[in-house]
Amino acid sequence: DLKRIAWLKLDMVNISGVGLTLYVRTLWLFLFTAVLFRIGNSASLSMYQLVWGQWCTNLLRADGAVIWENLATERAFSLLRLYIVMMLLYLFHVHGQGGKQYLFDKTHAAFLASGFPPDATEEDITAFLNSVTSLGGPHRPGIVGVSVGYDFAVHAPLLQALVDEHLMDVAFSQEEEHPTDSETDTSSASESFHVRSSLESQRAAAAAFDPDCQTAEDVLRVLQELQNSGTVIVVCRYPCDTAEALEHVQQQLDSSLWDGRHHITVSRIDCEPPSINWQHFSVGLFQGQLQQRLEDCTSRFLPSCNKRQQRLCVANAIIIGAFLAMLAFYTFLYHQVYARSKSPQRVLTYVCTVSCALGNVLLNQLVWFASQQVGFRFKSHSDSFVLMWYTIVVLTNMCFNFLVICWSAGARPANEFAALRYEEQLANRLASFVRGSVLSYALWPLFYPFHWVLGMLQLLYFHLSRARLDLTDERCKWKAEHAMEPPEWYMQYDYAGLTVLKTTSFMCLFISGDDVREIFSIDIVWVLCTYLLNKYIYLVLSKETYFTNRNLDTIALKSSSLALGVLAGCVCHWGFRSRSPIGFVLMVALVSGGYLRGFDLALSWAKERRSHTERVWYDSVPYEDIERVYPFNWWNVNPAHMMRLLHLTPQLLRGQKFLHQRVAWQHGKSYLQPDLALDFVNTESRDSEEEEAAEVGTFLNVLKLFFLGNCCPRP
Repeated sequence: DLKRIAWLKLDMVNISGVGLTLYVRTLWLFLFTAVLFRIGNSASLSMYQLVWGQWCTNLLRADGAVIWENLATERAFSLLRLYIVMMLLYLFHVHGQGGKQYLFDKTHAAFLASGFPPDATEEDITAFLNSVTSLGGPHRPGIVGVSVGYDFAVHAPLLQALVDEHLMDVAFSQEEEHPTDSETDTSSASESFHVRSSLESQRAAAAAFDPDCQTAEDVLRVLQELQNSGTVIVVCRYPCDTAEALEHVQQQLDSSLWDGRHHITVSRIDCEPPSINWQHFSVGLFQGQLQQRLEDCTSRFLPSCNKRQQRLCVANAIIIGAFLAMLAFYTFLYHQVYARSKSPQRVLTYVCTVSCALGNVLLNQLVWFASQQVGFRFKSHSDSFVLMWYTIVVLTNMCFNFLVICWSAGARPANEFAALRYEEQLANRLASFVRGSVLSYALWPLFYPFHWVLGMLQLLYFHLSRARLDLTDERCKWKAEHAMEPPEWYMQYDYAGLTVLKTTSFMCLFISGDDVREIFSIDIVWVLCTYLLNKYIYLVLSKETYFTNRNLDTIALKSSSLALGVLAGCVCHWGFRSRSPIGFVLMVALVSGGYLRGFDLALSWAKERRSHTERVWYDSVPYEDIERVYPFNWWNVNPAHMMRLLHLTPQLLRGQKFLHQRVAWQHGKSYLQPDLALDFVNTESRDSEEEEAAEVGTFLNVLKLFFLGNCCPRP
């Protein structure tokens, strides 16, 4: 298995978003940075060893100030060269990411439309938009259809249970029709036999997850009573994400009101179908008394904000309050450990390190919880919120510890040679802290062993409780697959770890000492371990691999520039120590200005390249054929739409729908894998063999277009 994964092309696996390929590029950039600074940072080592050796043997006769200025000048030139090289590498990385984003951009042309009444149906909205808008010219309609954002936040567990029952039935039906060689050899006929469950039995099994439902008929009633949240996703046949196209549509909608009363507004979608949080289309998310009281209080102080903006303010206030309380606890802890003793015991210092690690993890858990309470509609907005706070929390934690370590070291001696010994000891302490931080909480993949043990305990519980819980073989296998899936919020934490480790490593360059170079050795080991764990563990456990988006990737790019700012300050710091700071400051300002200009041009080039695309990536294939075989789209990712279609539509009419409307899509269910995408074919045994053969032929043609480099035709 390791050999197969090692030779696996990531471009073939990650067919969603920009994800794993660009993340690997970021890891390799960090690895190259660590190696470069591990080698280049030793440029001043010769003079440092000379001064240190002569001073220890009492052979030094030169002026200490002159020796120190020469050391600072040599170090400033060394860091300036590294700074220029890093700027060029980052610009190349940003340019490459823009190209990768363009090639991986497989977003269906769509935009948001808001303002519809609760009883507006999909068919009525589609007919209305086709009658008042024109995107593709008079001969071809520009609106393909709409995916309604239903208000099902109260019944989210019920919808999730229905989707699980549906996917479980589809998965084991396909396993019965297309068994693998290993399953054929190891499973008996009785073990592999699966009887396709009826829709009524699926509703009966899901009714236990909703207190308002007792029978299958109650589930049907809930599905029928789901109302339109007022916002829908309009799917178009042509690109519509430019400001000019949306302005043209808005002008047409301004002149035609829905039922003569409702004004419809449109907005841009900069994400792909899997990035939608469908249960958050309505802000009526939380019905508890505490949440309701909190909303009442915020509405009094923020009357001009809507509910989602009020919840965003509350989430930020909760995080900031917990963050300040944690910093106060850190201050008290360090005061008790370091202020009372000049040389604290090793056990107490370990207690401080462990406390910081636990506080960091708890704060990050709180950030994730707060992001879920806001009710972001787009996963890209939630990811950006989480990434921003993860970076702030971890970076502040590291900087606070750096400040405490430097403060506990005492004042810097006035004697130049005593200052060398002072900075050598300080570098040793900082290196020890960075080493402990990497092992305690910066190396997030260490969470996997705990997650694996937790999954095995869950499997053991299911195995021992099969009779009491009345679990079938299919449900046991389904729960076994779910138990080993990695957490969804891994990507944001790891991006934050990359930013923080680079920034804190560059902070150590403000002082001299042999241990400063060892910090970059730790970074090299960290990057290699992270890459191996991601590729050989995360890729195995997660069937969908990585999923990210342009917004998250751009935020991660901008946050990574923080390390370059610290490096620029480090160059100026050593320039001032060399008593000739003007030249170094001017060079840093010139190089930084060029970098900011190049960074802006690279992002603008990628955005302009996408906006000037005259065709969507599926333009050479009829849209209806793409809908049949595309792994995910704006309909089959919508759980409320799919469950209403399956359970409320008569069987005769349901058979006339496109194939993508028969199988729901969900994260981590194998449907993004190219070799498993055939699960979307032959999912209905009621289809005729001629229809299946035609769909298979169309599917193979689309796969050839999708995976052989034509996924985004160049204009």
